[in-house]
Parts: sequence; structure tokens; C-alpha cells
Amino acid sequence: MLYIITAMYPEASPWIQKYQLKKDLSHTKFQVFFNDTITLLITKPGKLASAIGTTYLLCHFPPSKSDLILNFGCAGAEQETVKVSNGFICSKIVDEELDVHSYTDVFLSTLPEAEIHTCSQPMQTKDLTNNHTNSIITCDTNITTCDSIITDMDYSSILSEIETTNIDSTTSALIHFPKLYDMEASAFYSTAKLYFESEQIIIYKFCSDHLEETIPSAEYIQSLAKDHVEPIYDYIQNLSKLLINNDITIFSQSELELIEQVSQQLKLSTTMFFQLKQMMHFAKLSNIQIVPLLSELLISLEKTPCRSKKEGKQYLDELQAKLN
Repeated sequence: MLYIITAMYPEASPWIQKYQLKKDLSHTKFQVFFNDTITLLITKPGKLASAIGTTYLLCHFPPSKSDLILNFGCAGAEQETVKVSNGFICSKIVDEELDVHSYTDVFLSTLPEAEIHTCSQPMQTKDLTNNHTNSIITCDTNITTCDSIITDMDYSSILSEIETTNIDSTTSALIHFPKLYDMEASAFYSTAKLYFESEQIIIYKFCSDHLEETIPSAEYIQSLAKDHVEPIYDYIQNLSKLLINNDITIFSQSELELIEQVSQQLKLSTTMFFQLKQMMHFAKLSNIQIVPLLSELLISLEKTPCRSKKEGKQYLDELQAKLN
């Protein structure tokens, strides 16, 4: 099953039309549409609405380990170089008010990546401060997810359970991604993490404007959205097949020992060790033999030892490039 969360009907309309989704009239609190493989809910704009709507959907339709959830919608771009109608998978999510940083696992994708910043009110160019500089993602991060069921709809209490990211700019590899702004992504992600693993959560945003004061019309949003349904659905189909065919990947004892050895040789932090395990997880989903891959790396490290965490991060990035 694919779960889709949108904030507005114009974002949902192309999905409803293309996949012939029917409206479920038994739900009166939200608009819910479905077919045999897709269930879509429209939350209305805003962080609180997104958290409540996502919770409502997943409480009424509990997900399985092979299901995926997508937050699909429009966003404003800070950089003028990002063209209107360009679409992105969002690998970094920032809640602007709470300064909470989260990171999704983006694998097996050839789609462009961006980071999404979520605000309580529509962001405009005149609201940008010196703190909003060009986008830089640091890959050395900590992510802690909630492990309890939501008992109320206080969005602040949801995010308070998530550890904010500690960034070591001196040791992390820097990657420049476009910066987008919306009003839902951080709430959607923190709520979805209560029900899904990070690799099952996808956030896809298409650029609708460059933070102008004029709000794009519903018709315009719908016309942009329809061009992005097929590309993201194709990506989701491929990812879903891997999850269905492999379910949960379990490392053998020898594989875990190799991962631990590589981590020690690369002087990885706890978070970087987690990233290494995630890489190996998806390598196994892609039927890549990880034992020869890690053994070859260890042999290379015997000849040229890793001298610092910064070098370890470079090795990690090279390993990721091999898997892509």
C-alpha cells in the first residue's frame, strides 16, 4: 500500500485522476481517496493539520513493513536558479521555529534532491534573514525517533521527543542542495516516523514559486503537480518491490563483524556508523554482496590507514557513490 499525504486538493487531484481514486464517504473529518494500492488523505495546510491528518490516516489504516508513505506537494524555492516546476526528493527536513533537523534515507533514486524548511506561515523573500544562507547539508548527523503513540495533537510535544542534530562542520562532508520552504513537511515526517522506518518515508516537493507575496492559484498548482505524479510513482514502485521481495534485511554475524571492523578503521562516529549500516541494508536489498565489498575496503585501509574522522567520512561518501 502507498499512503499519500497532501495539504491541498490541487496537489491530490492528479493522483485521483490518474489512478482513479474513489472518495471514501465514511470519513467526514478529512477527504480520503483510495483504490486497491493507494490511500490518499488531504490534511489542509499547516504543521498541526499535517500531523493530525497523518495520524488519522495511519490509525485508520495501519501500515505494514512493506508499505510506503509519501508527502507530495508544492514548495517555494529560495534560489532563483531553481526553476518553477522542478521537482525534488527532500533528504533533509528542517523545522524553522523549533530548529529541529531530520534526515531521510534516499536510496535507489536518480531524482534531484533538496532540503525542505517548514514554517508556520508562508515564507516570503522579505522574511529571509542572514541565517538563511545557501543550503548546506552535513552528513554527520544524529537522528533519534519517537517510539510512543501520539496521545494528543500538540505538535510541539511530538517534535520535542526528537533529538536535534549536532553538526560538526569541521569533520562533515558538505553537499549543496536547493532550499525549499513549505508548511507541512517537518510535521508529516515526525509523525510518519512513529509508524514507519525512514526508508519507507518519501517527501517530494515541486517548486511553485520563489517566495513571492502572490500565492499561486489552485489551477496553477494542479497544472504543476500533474507532471510529477508519474516520476515519483515510478521511483516508489521500484522501492516497494525491493521491500516486498526482501521484507526486513537481517545481517549475518559475519556481516555485522565486518561492518564493525570497517567502522573502527574509518574512525566513524555513532551516527556515521548508523549511516554505514543503512548503506549496507540497501545494498542487500539491491542484491549486492556486501562481504566482498567491505573486505576490499578493509584491505585498502590496511595499505592506507584512515587518519581522521574527516577522512573516514570521505571513504563513506566513496562507498555510497559505488552503491548508487
